[in-house]
Amino acid sequence: MEGLADNPVECLRAVNRELRWFLETVAPGGDVRVGLCRPELLAVPLRALERAAEGRAAGSAGDHRSALADLLDEYRRNLQRLQTVLPELEAQVRQEHSRLDAERRQLEVAAVWASAARCS
Repeated sequence: MEGLADNPVECLRAVNRELRWFLETVAPGGDVRVGLCRPELLAVPLRALERAAEGRAAGSAGDHRSALADLLDEYRRNLQRLQTVLPELEAQVRQEHSRLDAERRQLEVAAVWASAARCS
């Protein structure tokens, strides 16, 4: 992907492709599925947004204005969708964390009970 920052059209095209892939992977059909999201997957939109910022800072639109306008519209739509998906994803991750924490506490209690039962 290096060198894409020199060409804002190609950079934005690649960013949109990555954001689209992330959104389709994490929220297929619009339904956020936390089970599909792994930590390395969460890095995808962050890298894409960083690359978009670098591309914007490095390149000028020049004679690519019409192509860039369409890509910027798609980028805006992707960002709006991210704005919806990420809070839902966070809520699901927090819920899963609470569930796992409760399960861990139950296992600790069971381990104490089992240890006490062996000593009796």
